[in-house]
Amino acid sequence: WALVLAPDREVASNPGDSGIEWIGLNDDGQRPTSVTAGPGGFIRIPFVIAPGGPDGFGVEFSSDGATWTSVVLPEASPVTFVLSVAASKSTWLIRGNDGEVLSSWVSSDGVTWRAVSWSAGLDETVSQVFAAGAGFLALSRDAFGVGTTLWWSSDGEEWVQREVGDPGELDQADLRGTAGGFMWLPSGLTTGQSIQIYHSIDGVSWVKGRIDLPAEYQQSPVRWKLDVVAYVGDQWVAIAGIDRVAADPIAHVWVSRDGVDWTARGVPAFGQVDQRAVV
Repeated sequence: WALVLAPDREVASNPGDSGIEWIGLNDDGQRPTSVTAGPGGFIRIPFVIAPGGPDGFGVEFSSDGATWTSVVLPEASPVTFVLSVAASKSTWLIRGNDGEVLSSWVSSDGVTWRAVSWSAGLDETVSQVFAAGAGFLALSRDAFGVGTTLWWSSDGEEWVQREVGDPGELDQADLRGTAGGFMWLPSGLTTGQSIQIYHSIDGVSWVKGRIDLPAEYQQSPVRWKLDVVAYVGDQWVAIAGIDRVAADPIAHVWVSRDGVDWTARGVPAFGQVDQRAVV
């Protein structure tokens, strides 16, 4: 299930029995799979059960989270699968795939949409799209799915490459978006005395941060994997562990108020666990 918070309303898709009173809205033979808040209201992606016809995914808009209206994505195939919905302060952006072609659409009001074409090859390589204040951030990967590039767009249509860090510093990286901003962090294994990361509030300006590794490991040839970076309450939490090939599977924890300066919290109480399972 999913829960979306807006300034004056909460909207959930498939809310569970939580003891909180909700108004049920799904009496139309549809099963919402996601809800996103954006300019003027909400977009939900229902799985449409069509008697006598092929089932598929639709797109619906609501200004209040209660009354929903189907919208049309121009040039979309009947079998288009919606991959993601993102919303900046002024623009909606939907990405979809019909099994052969990746497509994108933008809208200023959530009701009227137009298809957009990205730079040659970009649409085929982007694996993640995030809303970032006044625009969008996208992460693309090379043909091998390893090398990464960060992109920025103010309108969801025209994209420019965003250079973060020194050339070659984070050629293999992941992009994390949370309520505390964005993290550009290594996706591979790290050796040495620290893990380098970059933090941004708006996706435009980036500040370098450093997570110092435990002193007892800094001189040994072990490899670290930064698996969890989350924003909890008013602080960032990072969890990293030594590569599982090594003898020490213990996860280590760091916290940060600004995403730049990090303080070690040592080994958590749960001790020896696979850090990839911590969320």
